Amino acid sequence: MKNCECSEEGTRNVVAECLGKLALISPVELLPKLKSHLARPSALMRSTVVTAVKFTISDQVCYGVSSVGCTYSIHSNQL
Repeated sequence: MKNCECSEEGTRNVVAECLGKLALISPVELLPKLKSHLARPSALMRSTVVTAVKFTISDQVCYGVSSVGCTYSIHSNQL
């Protein structure tokens, strides 16, 4: 998590993508930890956490779309 506050935006994006993918693997364990970091005073930390959640959402694949939306979804790493 220390690299979440790196001054290099590219590094923070890589960290966020990795955290997002890890959150797909173990959401029960990692999402509460990410949420707790949203209260940190560092804008860089909060920004990286929000980006990690974005990657978590964008890495999900939805199949079985109906008039009410997705009937179920799977993660891209399960394909």
